[in-house]
Amino acid sequence: MLLSLIGYVHAMSLALWFCGLFGYVMIVWPSIFKVHAPALPRDILVQIGTTTAPWIYLAMVCALGSFLLYWALSDDIPATLGLIYLVVLLLLIANNLYGSFRAWPTIMMAPDQEARAAWKAFYIRMFVSMVVGLSALSVTIFVV
Repeated sequence: MLLSLIGYVHAMSLALWFCGLFGYVMIVWPSIFKVHAPALPRDILVQIGTTTAPWIYLAMVCALGSFLLYWALSDDIPATLGLIYLVVLLLLIANNLYGSFRAWPTIMMAPDQEARAAWKAFYIRMFVSMVVGLSALSVTIFVV
């Protein structure tokens, strides 16, 4: 019962994190840039970012914590696969931290040309993160 609850928390954390990212990458950000072209819509991006950041970071912490707890309490996950999954989660978290503390300030404060280049790199990293994160969610659904 406890492992099922921990697995549920893990799956829901990944769903919040990466399904939300799907919404941004595929719907919200392209729409915002299209509507506000050619301007860089920094005010709207800030509003969205500050509203959603606490939820994203909560999901990241819960995903990592629930995985570590599940792995520690269960003998269902072989050590090698557990380590691979842990590394993937840590890389996804590192990508978000880099986005928040390095890329985002550049996008918000740099001159337009530099900010647009930073946005493009940020968007590509978030797209890759979305694909990897949704894959992790799929693995979780099938394993847990």
